[in-house]
Order: sequence, then C-alpha cells, then structure tokens
Amino acid sequence: MQALLTKLDLAKFPFTTEASEYIKSFNIEPVELARPELLPILERAIDRIKQGVFSGKISAELTQEDVDILAYPTALMLISVIGDDRARRRFALAEAKRAYQLLRDELPEKLLQVSRGSFGWDARIDDRDVGDSHFEFALHFEDYVRNSARIRDLRWKLVNRVLSEGYALLPREDFARLLEEEVQARVLDRTSITGLAVPPELEKYVDPLRSIIRARSQYLAADEMPRAVMAAAMPPCMRNLLSLLQTSKHISHMGRFAMAAFLLNIGTSEEELLKMFKSFTDFEERIARYQVEHIAGKRGSRRKYTAPNCNTMRTHGLCVNPDELCATITHPLTYYRRKARTLFRGRRQRNFSSRRRE
Repeated sequence: MQALLTKLDLAKFPFTTEASEYIKSFNIEPVELARPELLPILERAIDRIKQGVFSGKISAELTQEDVDILAYPTALMLISVIGDDRARRRFALAEAKRAYQLLRDELPEKLLQVSRGSFGWDARIDDRDVGDSHFEFALHFEDYVRNSARIRDLRWKLVNRVLSEGYALLPREDFARLLEEEVQARVLDRTSITGLAVPPELEKYVDPLRSIIRARSQYLAADEMPRAVMAAAMPPCMRNLLSLLQTSKHISHMGRFAMAAFLLNIGTSEEELLKMFKSFTDFEERIARYQVEHIAGKRGSRRKYTAPNCNTMRTHGLCVNPDELCATITHPLTYYRRKARTLFRGRRQRNFSSRRRE
C-alpha cells in the first residue's frame, strides 16, 4: 500500500516530487521573497546555505513546515546565483547527509514511497533474514549499481551483496544511504544552472552571502583533500603500515591494499607508490603495476578504489594505536581531511601572528 507523504514529510524531504508539486501551488516569484511576510523563507534559505557550506551539516530541526519546504528551492536558486562550485558541492553533500539522517529513521513504507515516487526505483519491501543478516528492502540491481557507483567502500560492490532474482537485499540504513546519493545528485543537477540573474530586490541579501563564501573560500579548500601529501595528517593505522613498509616487515594483502588505496586517494602518484613497494621482498614490478593501476581505476572496472573504512580495518587487525580523533571518525580518509584542516588552520594562524609581530 502506498504511503502518503504528510506536510511534515514534505518539510523533511523537500526534494521529493510531492514537495515540488506543493511548492508550485504557492506560485511565488523570486522577486516576491523580499516582501516582509515572505522574508522568513529567504532567511531560512540563507541559513540553510551557511550551515551546509561552512559546517557541512544542515540541521534536521524543523521550524515552520511551509517555511522549511519553501526555503529548499530558494536555497537552490541562491546557491546557483552565487556560482561558487566548491560551495555548491558542499551544499549538495550537506543536503544529502541531512536527508539520510531523517530517512534512516522512517518507516519502510515512507522510504519506499520516496524511492519510487521521486526517483523511479524498482524497489519493494522484503523483510527477511539471510544467515545472520536482516534485510528490509529489495532493490533492482540496475538501480543499486547506478547509486552505489560513487561509494568507494568495497562492501558496496554488487558482488558483495545478497541477490535474489536480480534484486539486491538491503537493510534500512543501506537503502537510506543509496537515497542519500540520489539526493546529492539531484541537488547538484538543480544548482548547475548558470546565468541566473538576481532580482534587484534580493541583491542586498545575496551579495553579503556571496562575499562571505568568497572570503572563506580558503577554509573550504582546507576542508577538502590537500593538494600535496601531508604525512603529519595521516591516521595511526596508515602511519603504522608505512613504518612496516619502510622497515621491510610483512604486511598482509588487505594491509597492502588499504595502504595503496589510501595513498593514491591523498595524492601519491602511481610511480611513487611503486617505488615504495619495491622494499617488499616479493615485489614483482609487472604484477605490482597492474595491481596499483587497478586500484587507481585505470584497469578492470575503471573504478578508483578508496581505503577500507575503520570497521573493516579493525576486522583485519589493521587499526593500531587509535587516538582521540579516531574516536570521532569512521574512515581513514576522513581522519586525514580533518587533521589536514587542523594543521592548515594552525599554520595560517602562526603566519598571521608572525606578520602582526613584524
């Protein structure tokens, strides 16, 4: 039976087809957002952008349902007008993360309605146990592959899923995680429009937002992957693997894969990696080159691999000497980004203090 989405649901999930139809019923033109009675929508949209762009998180807390629903397309319009691609990508990811946070706690019927009605998935509720695993959904493999392609963790490869007559069986969290990918893609698509003009009435609201984003662009850059490899930002697990490599000690197959995938993802070149791997006693360049190029996405499926997540690292005994930052993250690359950002900001502050003394 189809689950009807309430107005509260539309406020939670303003990216849905039902929300779009509801928004159209208001027939509000952008220029009208400067009217006093509609200003709360504009202000909520600006706040939504600031949260998404600067903190990477958009609050799931709702204020007024209509305001929250209408603030979503307003935010899409504003981020398009501002035209900063890095900010656009961060906003899209934050919107997707917010959606996941809310979707994973919904009833299966609601998730099914969102997946079918808004994204056209071939999915059904399929509540069953297979071995020690419990599943709630079945998703056609084509929809699964399309949405899992951008997720680099090995467990998301189709061959690692339980299949039943062409459908991947999924627990609720994984089903919601794939919906997160759809939301991110939709936001990116709907904010890719260029050449939008800002109504003069809105310029006094858009210009300060644009200025703030430009002024803080270096911080946004620091939140992404550094251009140069920063050894000091590496997590303990990777520092341990590198230490074993440098002292020519044995590293398991999973350890080698994890280290190679991690180093390639933080900017190490394939040639640099091959030079490092020459210290292995069983090194054979032809085989090693093939493996490195496969991980880099230049062979086989042409899909670049990421390092295993923290749970997988622990399972294989590769999580070594975790520190305080480790307790807050679930992936070695997340550790690297956060530590690099901290180091970047510390260096920038020291440079600023030095200039002031001069």
